[in-house]
Amino acid sequence: MNYEYPQIFENYYQEMDPDQRKKIFLSLQGQADQEETFAKAAGELFDRRHTDPKGRGQKVDTFLWNMINLVIVAKSARVFARRSRRETLEALASMEGKIRETYGSEGEAALYWEYRNAARRYFATTASKGYGRKVFGIIAANEEDRKKRSCADAYEMSVGLARRLALDEEMTLFSDAVRDEYSCYDAAAAERLDEYSLSRRDKDLKRKS
Repeated sequence: MNYEYPQIFENYYQEMDPDQRKKIFLSLQGQADQEETFAKAAGELFDRRHTDPKGRGQKVDTFLWNMINLVIVAKSARVFARRSRRETLEALASMEGKIRETYGSEGEAALYWEYRNAARRYFATTASKGYGRKVFGIIAANEEDRKKRSCADAYEMSVGLARRLALDEEMTLFSDAVRDEYSCYDAAAAERLDEYSLSRRDKDLKRKS
């Protein structure tokens, strides 16, 4: 599906730093009057993503945290299917709220791009030498190892999890965003993810009854 945002929001969705994104959003207020519905949805999603759920006023990124957690949930999804399904649906609900119901197709588009921005931030961390360390964290992963690990993470948190828990429909928007953003990782990313997804298909569709 093609999710579009108003052109004036391009820098907003390309930026990963929350403080800078907030400044960009505030600078758009006058222009955003013409895109009022989309702007309201985008603003609500930003607040939802960066409001400390424990009320301590700390800087948080709940979307990024959920992505990290969903990778973990995916690894035990077949063994603890009921709990994993509950945790996944709760994570989606906590991120989405009533955005789609309230703002329709524009809310859906804003959600897709907020997911993509969070995924961009997630995959940016995979370039770090600390990512994907081996042998109890002693040996740093090389670039090829990090590419393979980031590909596995993209799959696990989206399509892999949806397959194992029969949540294909519920996770479509999220999975689309993760896949599309990972495809920007490097020139071979889209093909790498497609191949990995195909190699895992039969195993991950064997859902526990």
